[in-house]
Amino acid sequence: MLESIVGSILNRFLGEYFENFSSANVNVGLWNGDAKVENLRMTHNALKTALNLPLAVTNGHLQTLELAIPWKNLGGEPTIMKLDGLKVEALVTDSVEHSPEDELRAKQKLLDFIETKLDAEAVVETTASNSEAYTNKVLKNLQVEIQNIEVKITDTQLGSTLGLTLGSLTLKTADTNWQEVGVMDHTAEESRMFKIAKLENLAIYINSTENAETEPAYILEPLTVLAHLQHNLRPDDDELRGDAKIDLQSIGLRLTSPQFRFVTSSIEKLERIRRNAKFRKGRPDATTKEDAKAWWRYAGNTVIQMYKIKEKTKLFNRKYITEYCQNRKKYREIFKQKIEGTRIDQVKSLIILKKFSSLISPFFMQIV
Repeated sequence: MLESIVGSILNRFLGEYFENFSSANVNVGLWNGDAKVENLRMTHNALKTALNLPLAVTNGHLQTLELAIPWKNLGGEPTIMKLDGLKVEALVTDSVEHSPEDELRAKQKLLDFIETKLDAEAVVETTASNSEAYTNKVLKNLQVEIQNIEVKITDTQLGSTLGLTLGSLTLKTADTNWQEVGVMDHTAEESRMFKIAKLENLAIYINSTENAETEPAYILEPLTVLAHLQHNLRPDDDELRGDAKIDLQSIGLRLTSPQFRFVTSSIEKLERIRRNAKFRKGRPDATTKEDAKAWWRYAGNTVIQMYKIKEKTKLFNRKYITEYCQNRKKYREIFKQKIEGTRIDQVKSLIILKKFSSLISPFFMQIV
């Protein structure tokens, strides 16, 4: 059951963002405890779908993703996830265009998320007595290795490229003396979990596309951080749930005038796109000269939507006022019966309360 849920999550995630992903290989591998996928190509709309930002992937691929899950011995062997060689190059577009297919895909994504959540809850219910123990075993022995990450986002209009690089990020299990171990000894410190996290060569840079610098112009110079993490699995009321000690030698930050202008211009551009995104539905494809009537219709509908004119005029509609007064009268009768201790029809009263609540909510929203 656990294998099927993990496989379902991987299939939905990888299948949505990588075009040459084969779910059959992952499913077979997971049942055996090991799964590996290589040389995955990222879809053109992967970043737009994941981040809802105007980004088009021009070149993206994942070199290797490995999972090792010892289903038969979760407490005696480590659970390992390795990700190596994620490189993404993307261009900033003028807007986030959503086709009917994109809208359908977004709804399907929401349904998949709900379905996965329900499956996980079903597993928890069927294994309620052991679910916490299973989770603790996996977390205690979880090891993560991520390396060779590079992301480049180019805005041709602003003439700059924003880049992010990550050498490696590791999460290892440790004992009480902060020595790395493959599997934590469950006989000691049963209620505590010790992890060592190390981040190496995280850097952010902004280069000009005109000058095409060979060396990155860093705004965050390569950074290395070491952290000792301690998590209390069963804390008392007066105990901390977690504790972290971070070793950070230095941080190098620099920002030139062109880089600062690029950052501020990008923020303004994204804010404009975000503000206009809610009015994208119904926007004509033709120019104003080709179809002026369609643009006037679009402008009118946008004003109606922006100022919620339909909702406001509904409050002064005779039908709405009549229905509101009738339900208010019924609500008063139910409230009076409750105070007097009279027996109330629960089903009927619930229907009236829901109806009255739906009618009164817009009224108070307008007041606010």
